Amino acid sequence: MRLSELVGINITDIDKEMRSLRVVGKGNKERIVYLNDACRDALSSYLLCRTRAENIQDKNALFLS
Repeated sequence: MRLSELVGINITDIDKEMRSLRVVGKGNKERIVYLNDACRDALSSYLLCRTRAENIQDKNALFLS
């Protein structure tokens, strides 16, 4: 995954069960990335911390900085 694809991930790109996420790549090509248990656990932990953040400019962005 390219860095630009990673920073472009939005919360809405994540599957409801957190089994996969949609990545928009070069040339606006969409790909589905499947998440293993370790990724789902890390993502869940991160989302808990992210919801506590204040002054979020882009509420849909997965990564804030």
